[in-house]
Amino acid sequence: MPQDAKKMVDAQNLEQTRRTAELAAIAKRRSEKPTDKAMPEGIEDLIVGNGVQQYKRMRELERKLDAVMMRKRLDQQDSLHNATKRYSTLRVWVSNTVENQPWQGRDLDENAFDFTSGVEATYRVKIEGRVVEDEDTDDASEKGSDDEDEDKADGEALDHDGAPATEAPKNSAIRQRTKFSHFFKAITVDFDRNKNLQPDGTSQVEWKKPQVPLNAAVLPPQADFDCLEFERKSDENINCMINLYRDEIPERFTLSKELANILDTNEDDRASIIMGIWEYVKAMGLQQDEEKRLIQCDDRLKA
Repeated sequence: MPQDAKKMVDAQNLEQTRRTAELAAIAKRRSEKPTDKAMPEGIEDLIVGNGVQQYKRMRELERKLDAVMMRKRLDQQDSLHNATKRYSTLRVWVSNTVENQPWQGRDLDENAFDFTSGVEATYRVKIEGRVVEDEDTDDASEKGSDDEDEDKADGEALDHDGAPATEAPKNSAIRQRTKFSHFFKAITVDFDRNKNLQPDGTSQVEWKKPQVPLNAAVLPPQADFDCLEFERKSDENINCMINLYRDEIPERFTLSKELANILDTNEDDRASIIMGIWEYVKAMGLQQDEEKRLIQCDDRLKA
């Protein structure tokens, strides 16, 4: 390649690189928010009037406006989530029944070559739950239905006698009873034994609530039940641990030990955690002077 041609190619590459850098700088300036633009030092001496002071006051007002909007948004979320609470009692029954166990006294044929019973020993575990308030409501509804039947019979008797019979309005809105599965997003049962020692090779039974739309009128059977039942094939009784994971809206999170010491709580929802960190930052004065939205982490936050 001639020397002149090589210099021309190098010059074109240099110009293209410079042009790319300029376009990147222009795009970066366009993407910056007004509150991210700081007034250069010494500009006050070059501008006539109080334009610089007004610009700084406008930036400060915008920061306050952003903080107020964020606070109102979080307050609105808290007001939606922290509605009027109702306290009820959830009763949970755990039962364990057995079938075809050797100690149940099944008679064997002494003359038979095979001394096994021919059936497989099993354990059947049931986890049932029900709200006490619903039990009282169901009793009251049954009593009310009996009263309605009596009123209906009286009305039919009056109709046969010739008196005008008026049909009582029917309540079309049927109250949906809260079931056991509505309170939890997952249920697990862990067996206190290695799965390799289990006849069926399982060491855990797990149920997870399927994804259901919030406005669904009817829940699928997998997410609408009062009893979780499973069967374990074995002739040996072992310990197990039942874990119930609550289904809460908004979802609550377990905090790390370091963050729990800062917020003085072990678990909370996302909005409350963010608000707690923000209040800690303001109390400890960790905000930057020029940009209040930026903070300098102390040793507790870095941990």
